Amino acid sequence: MPKTIETSDLVELVQENHKEVLEKFKKSQEDVEETKSVINALEQKIARKGGGFAADEESKSVGAQIVETKAFEEFKAAGARGTMRMEIKAINTVVTSMVGGMVQPDARTEPVTLPRRRMTVRGLVAPGQTDSNAVWFSRQTARQLNAATVAEGGQKPRSDATFSIVQTPVVTIAHLLDVSRQAIDDAASLRSTIDAEMTYGLALTEEAELLNGDGTGSHLLGLIPQATAYSGAFVVTGETAIDRISLAILQSELSLVPATGIVLNNTDWRKIQMLKDGMGRYIVGDPGSKTPPVLWGLDVVPTTAIAAGSFLVGAFAFGAQIWDRLTTEILISSENATNFEKNLYTVRAENRLAFGVKRPLGFVTGTLP
Repeated sequence: MPKTIETSDLVELVQENHKEVLEKFKKSQEDVEETKSVINALEQKIARKGGGFAADEESKSVGAQIVETKAFEEFKAAGARGTMRMEIKAINTVVTSMVGGMVQPDARTEPVTLPRRRMTVRGLVAPGQTDSNAVWFSRQTARQLNAATVAEGGQKPRSDATFSIVQTPVVTIAHLLDVSRQAIDDAASLRSTIDAEMTYGLALTEEAELLNGDGTGSHLLGLIPQATAYSGAFVVTGETAIDRISLAILQSELSLVPATGIVLNNTDWRKIQMLKDGMGRYIVGDPGSKTPPVLWGLDVVPTTAIAAGSFLVGAFAFGAQIWDRLTTEILISSENATNFEKNLYTVRAENRLAFGVKRPLGFVTGTLP
């Protein structure tokens, strides 16, 4: 049967619960008052110091910070012998100069670098990759096609073709640069600028090799040394640079490897743009319009990588190819030579690639008249 609760017991239980609730409420009020007191004290401290929550600590002098540390007490107790190392917090200072207080130094501006040449030759030829230290490809060097009509039962003529195996090695292009540790640590933007400069140095040498490399030693065998020498199909009276390039395009067409682009020195391209007819009108394009560099329907690539007075006409994407073995790699080390002693970093940049001209007849090079 359910237990019977007397009325007096019920009254006593209610009174005890009520007393407990009142005590908890009183304790909550005391906690609220204490919290208000702490907030008021902090607000007054901030108002006096004019700084953040750590204003008291940061406004102490260097000496005050040192003598109040546990490390200093231990150092003093040990007889103040040996050395002590500690980190000092930043100190708030009052700048009395109007200019000094209003204008803050800005060390985040980007470094000003020397002008850079726009790279173009790599974008002309076909891209590729390799996992080897050399690339082999077969190249047809001669053909004799004797196909003819044949009478019934007659002897069929025989044709012939000659192929050679071409090997092009993977070469390494690299350079080093020593920079001070302070330069790297103090200017974050300098790191990216150094990386860009090192990458630019690789690209500069690569473009020179792709155009002019002679294939000796560790050099690439470039486009111009493998190109066919210019030989005009006919003579043009009063020949101009425009005529010479047209004849070079014809030469590539007659070799059955039609040209797709023209490489000229910037100076020579400007000379061609400034040619005028007998009435003083510009022949190539309108100076008032933004005309892309085009001549005889082919794109012109102006670059200082080719010598002034020379030209290269070729079937670039069809006739040559790059095989990348290692794309640009940037490494930084503090353990090179005497870097540790001199507080230096050595930056190393390198890439590895092979390059092959598959159809030399598709490239024609010579000098402008």
